[in-house]
Amino acid sequence: MTCGEGYTLQQRILVRVERLNPVLKNVGEIRFTCFNKEDIRWSEISVGPIKDLIAELCYQASKAVHENMDVKEGYIIAYAEVPGVVVSEGEGSCSSSDTVLYPKPSRLKKIILYKVEGEMLKSVKEIDLDGEVFVYEGSIDLGDYDAVGLVTDDGLRIILRDEIHLSPIKSATPKTKSRKRRRRRSRKKSRKR
Repeated sequence: MTCGEGYTLQQRILVRVERLNPVLKNVGEIRFTCFNKEDIRWSEISVGPIKDLIAELCYQASKAVHENMDVKEGYIIAYAEVPGVVVSEGEGSCSSSDTVLYPKPSRLKKIILYKVEGEMLKSVKEIDLDGEVFVYEGSIDLGDYDAVGLVTDDGLRIILRDEIHLSPIKSATPKTKSRKRRRRRSRKKSRKR
């Protein structure tokens, strides 16, 4: 409901905060980083009237994350929602992270191990996982396998051996830095003249 000039009347926002705690798990001959989920807080916030509902949801999610950022290892994820709209925000880190195993935190249901035969990947082993285990960024040791498939509630992601250890992105190479310095020096000299 709106009340003139695009304002939304009193709105109740549900805010849910979760913590993802990293765990090194051994399943068969595979070792990988996964996360155990822990609910920290559920609350209902009454706000209103508000001009921009999405901006208010983003603000509430961000506020909840920063109020609960007391973890040195792991992630805090907050969800702010009203009927039909959910906004999430998260923050944290995992020191044992070598790559992104899944683009967003998702419940891991199964691991599929692959070997390369010719130019094709062939599934050689499937491992069903019990319980609530979540996957996001971390590390994985494939052993003798060439790829791994992570089956989550959101679908399948196949990770090849070459993708497991991604090197950090460098913001600027030494050549670029030295070029920038030369340009600055030449500009300063031209200003002095």
